Amino acid sequence: MTLKDLAKDMGAYQERMRRKSKARFRRYLETQAKKYDLEYQVSKSKLAKNVIIGNIETADYVIGAHYDTPPRLPAFIANNILLTNIALMVIIPTMIIFSLFVYNIALPAMIIYFLTLLYLLGFLSIPNKKNYNDNTSGVLVLLYLMSILRNEKAAYVFFDNEEKGLIGSFSFLSFLNKKNLKPRRKKFIVLDCVGRGELIRFTYFKDNNLPRELHKVADNGARGEYRFEVKKSSLLEMSDHVAFMHHSHVGVFAYEEKGKKHRIRNIHSAKDKYFNIENIAIIARVIYNYISKEEYYE
Repeated sequence: MTLKDLAKDMGAYQERMRRKSKARFRRYLETQAKKYDLEYQVSKSKLAKNVIIGNIETADYVIGAHYDTPPRLPAFIANNILLTNIALMVIIPTMIIFSLFVYNIALPAMIIYFLTLLYLLGFLSIPNKKNYNDNTSGVLVLLYLMSILRNEKAAYVFFDNEEKGLIGSFSFLSFLNKKNLKPRRKKFIVLDCVGRGELIRFTYFKDNNLPRELHKVADNGARGEYRFEVKKSSLLEMSDHVAFMHHSHVGVFAYEEKGKKHRIRNIHSAKDKYFNIENIAIIARVIYNYISKEEYYE
């Protein structure tokens, strides 16, 4: 299938927060795996239904992206999610402690706090129906690579429940350790929100060579308005790659640039309704060239 065909397919799977919609998408992933004669398995964990495509035992490279989608938030909160998290972690608990001295507001304050927390984690939530950048864009990179890079060096992992606290990626790492699949010998490339923006960032939590290796390949094939950089992760980039911080790992993100500011905007909201297919093609090509050691032009 062409990249445009895959992108069209994904239009039917934009909401992947509810149990039924996730199961429906997993059935689609199974048909894609069969089409390319790749191994397919779903983790047995009750915490997260990760999908593993390819031979995870022989794979030197694990390419991952979370397939679950977030609850719907107002665009203002979605674009200031760090401030929202600070409010939840600092301001609201402080109010609760203060309210202990004012008995008649203690219970309402605690109820509001926990209901807000449950909503943001995707429990008792209204699903966001458009999730093109977060994280259909990352999923699409994996699907496209599955169609052009089919060898025992690479396995593809679709993480579940990233939005509930990176549960899928930590569950997957636990699976590797339990099966003695030697995660320290693998390289983890994790994609999140790569669909909009001309700045492609290779980010990490603990220094390792993988981000710089990808950056070198990317710079060799750079084109147009796109540019690439390596940077240590910040609190704004707490995605699934944090699970692999003690291993060879990289998180790949795309940023829109406005002056000196780099932003990922409108995710978790009704405004997350498009991605740039050129972003998908460029990032897939970088990963393909890095793993195969060959030049690929779509």
